[in-house]
Amino acid sequence: MWCYMGISVVLILTATVYWPILQSEYVAYDDGLLIVDNVKARGVTWENVKQAFTTYDPELYIPLTLLTEQIEYTIVGRWNPAMSHGISLILHTLNAVLVWWLMGLFLKAYHARHRVIPSVVEGRSAACDHELVPLIIALLWAVHPLNLTSRSSSVSSQRSRSHPCLSFCSSHHHS
Repeated sequence: MWCYMGISVVLILTATVYWPILQSEYVAYDDGLLIVDNVKARGVTWENVKQAFTTYDPELYIPLTLLTEQIEYTIVGRWNPAMSHGISLILHTLNAVLVWWLMGLFLKAYHARHRVIPSVVEGRSAACDHELVPLIIALLWAVHPLNLTSRSSSVSSQRSRSHPCLSFCSSHHHS
């Protein structure tokens, strides 16, 4: 029960906070150079994919960011700011859920290893705390001002911050 409620709260709050970015345009100082005017981002071709992983774009090495932009351009056929921001919102929301999941794993592993039975709120069981604490951490991470700034700025900035977090969080699993 807590699992579904936790995921729902993270999804709903994150999407609600960042929903206004869907009306934003591309940012002139960053997105023009890295996306709109970048020929390496215009569609998935062997040459574009190869360049994404072997060259700087035009100033940064961000191959996964460039690859998602290539896929977006191939599917949509043109640059659409709402679509670009929407994909970034989906990636950020997925990262928030992964932060919640990963914090839950860390907390359970810590308590199992140290035989600690936590009680954040009197009268609640330890199982409740295993879900409540990660939920609070994930929500704080999702709407932290550092994330708000990068989500509301350029698309390239959004994605280049989302991919490392997504890779890190999804690479950890419970054994």
